[in-house]
Amino acid sequence: MADNCQRCGTQLAVHDWFCTFCGKERPTCPDCGAEMDEKQCKNCGTPRQAPCGNCGLEIAGTVKECPHCRYNKSEKVIQKSNGRKKKALGLSGVGVLLYLVASAATPGPGILGALVGLILGVPFIIWGGLIAFYYNTKETGAEDLTATDLSKGREQHKTKEWREMKMDERKEMLNAASKGLSTVASAANAYSERKRKQQKEQQLDEKLESADQMIADVQQEKELAQQEHEKALQKQQHAEQKQKQIDESIPDVPRGCPRCHTKWRGSGGLLSGAAFEELAPGKFQCLECGETVNLG
Repeated sequence: MADNCQRCGTQLAVHDWFCTFCGKERPTCPDCGAEMDEKQCKNCGTPRQAPCGNCGLEIAGTVKECPHCRYNKSEKVIQKSNGRKKKALGLSGVGVLLYLVASAATPGPGILGALVGLILGVPFIIWGGLIAFYYNTKETGAEDLTATDLSKGREQHKTKEWREMKMDERKEMLNAASKGLSTVASAANAYSERKRKQQKEQQLDEKLESADQMIADVQQEKELAQQEHEKALQKQQHAEQKQKQIDESIPDVPRGCPRCHTKWRGSGGLLSGAAFEELAPGKFQCLECGETVNLG
């Protein structure tokens, strides 16, 4: 959720927690827009980005140890406080020792020795106790310390070098985005071209399949026609054979009467309408003169 700096109006990037021009903290969370504190958003808990107190690289403002250089400010403060507390306790021990030595070594009444011991030892005891108390308090507060340095971040974002670095980063991001879009567009064009080619190949395959089917249908029709033709030829041959058998079973009829020479109609074929009469198989009688002809 990018917005502008409330102090100088500079546009802030999504993950900018400080203005890159004047260093002012961003008052709202870039993720949810709610108010944020020194470390993170009060609503969604998104951590503030700030430079590491050791290496200067930006890290989450809530981490105790820098992931880059392993810097741990809380641990260092606790270690330093422990060392100072030990020295403070040693200083108080010196005061107690001075009190005991002075009390024992001072001549005269015991109260005089105690007074001298107090004068010499109490300042050391008090000073050591105050130092130990101070570092104990500091050690307790170190538990909330993180590896980031917010003050360093504020000053860092005000420098010209930082602004130029951010501008270069934005340019690189824009160039990368442009290259990414170009790559995506090229990939989309290649995909579209491949898709069109596949569609054309599919259409060609469908046409070839359709042509093959038509050829197969024509071939099948041709085969059926050939079969019908063969059947017709077989029927014709069968009819011719049958007619031949009939013709062969019928004896030849003379062309005419051998006595009166009358022409007989239908001779050599069917006997209907002939000028003779068949008396028996192979025996004929002329209707003109009554002559009987026996072919048997």
